[in-house]
Amino acid sequence: MAGSIALALMIYTATRRHKSELMKTFVFIMASLSIWSFGYVLELWSNDISISILLAKIEYIGIMTLPVGWLAFAFQYSGIKKAVTRRNMAILSAVPFINLIICWTNYHHLFYKSVEMGTGVISPLVPVYGPAFWINILYSYSLIFAGIYLFLKKAIELGRKYTKQGIILAAGVMIPIIGNVIYLSGVSPLPPGYDITPLLFVFTGIILLWLIFFFGFLDIIPIAYRTIFENISDAVIVTDDSGKIVTFNDAGRRFISPRKRGASMEGILPPEILEREKFSGKAEVRRRGKYYDVLVSPIYDGSNNFVGKAVILRDITERKKSEEQINQLNETLRIINKIMRHDILNDLQIARSSLELYLEEKDRKFLDTVFSRMDKSIKLIEKMRQLEMLLSSGKELREYDMKEVINSVMENYELEFKIKGNCTIKADEAIHSVIDNIVRNAVVHSGTDRMDIEMKSSEDECEIRIADYGKGIPDEIKEKIFDERFKHGDMGGSGLGLYIVRKTIERYGGSIHVENNEPNGTVFVIKLRNKL
Repeated sequence: MAGSIALALMIYTATRRHKSELMKTFVFIMASLSIWSFGYVLELWSNDISISILLAKIEYIGIMTLPVGWLAFAFQYSGIKKAVTRRNMAILSAVPFINLIICWTNYHHLFYKSVEMGTGVISPLVPVYGPAFWINILYSYSLIFAGIYLFLKKAIELGRKYTKQGIILAAGVMIPIIGNVIYLSGVSPLPPGYDITPLLFVFTGIILLWLIFFFGFLDIIPIAYRTIFENISDAVIVTDDSGKIVTFNDAGRRFISPRKRGASMEGILPPEILEREKFSGKAEVRRRGKYYDVLVSPIYDGSNNFVGKAVILRDITERKKSEEQINQLNETLRIINKIMRHDILNDLQIARSSLELYLEEKDRKFLDTVFSRMDKSIKLIEKMRQLEMLLSSGKELREYDMKEVINSVMENYELEFKIKGNCTIKADEAIHSVIDNIVRNAVVHSGTDRMDIEMKSSEDECEIRIADYGKGIPDEIKEKIFDERFKHGDMGGSGLGLYIVRKTIERYGGSIHVENNEPNGTVFVIKLRNKL
């Protein structure tokens, strides 16, 4: 019966249209069981000791390959596919293979010390085993119990339905193991030589039939679930009803590590989300500069009892960057529209009035006013074009040698300057405009005649200090000079130059602020990344 069930399951599984690696290993296990079971039937049937010994040796082909196949099956079911390689399987099979050779040759009586024929109508062999046999027993038990552990562990992770299957299968595996221990310990109620282990495979076979045909044990659903769960790009974290982490996929490791299962979700999700049973939408969840959307779904069992939550975190960094770029463009358009409606319109009205006065009075000063206002509008339009170009740049950042950038800008100014140090930063062509705006601001508004530039590079950041020796910036406006349209004093321009500088540097992921340069002047301190 045991051999027939194993053979039937082997044929059934082998002839299925869709065969996974898990199913192929199951076929191997059923083949091993069939060899063991049918071999023992023939051994009992035979009354010739030499034929019985040959049949026993054939049995050991199934006996010694079964534990290796079972452990491979457990690895595959647990999703530890990397463990099931030809190299690893060869290493695991080394001890059984050597023992099988010793069994067939009985080298120095290491496997059988002696073998006798039992008495009765059915005559089993009554061997006295050697050290090689006991080594094989210990090794086989180790593989079988390791497989049971992996199987139960994964079944529990997959949920209550699979936990039940795991316990049932573990019981089906343990029944023959218990019978084997009874046989080897010599406390069996049967006469010497009668091994009850193959007989108990009947129960294992019935359990396998039940699991396969009533629980869909080898169906694609749990296999597909596991594959999707492990390979999905979104981070998936499953918690129990108390909020403790039960399991997570590979993508979830970026949130969990170095946390372990059983830890709390605190620190991963904001408290206002943790307190809710269900949540869907954006949340300020950041890890290593990335942004994530959060979906929290409650998990219920078959009796509609709340048993935990599934937390899915989707990487929306690129989308967020696009949104930020759109917001920047909208902000740029807002500024341009504001300037068009106010400054340029105002200049055009003054120019028109001055032109009408010139036509009436022929006074040259009115024409000068017209030209002045037109020049001012042209400069404003140029600034707006520059602002739009800098903020809407979609070019990828690349490496720039800051010493070369500063030297190229300084060629446009008759200014004494010194450069100390150097560093390479990540930027685009707008970095030239950043330096140019700072230098022009120092020359025009601070009245400096010389500048000192010092650069220091750390592991992931470059600090650039641009010091002038002009009249300096009052403390009360230091925090305002980078604001949109901020002007100060009679020499105030459009109020866009330093605003453009700040926006551009922020786009690079850097920062800028000003300090006093003792005894007089200003230091612009720029910090930029030198790595992406």
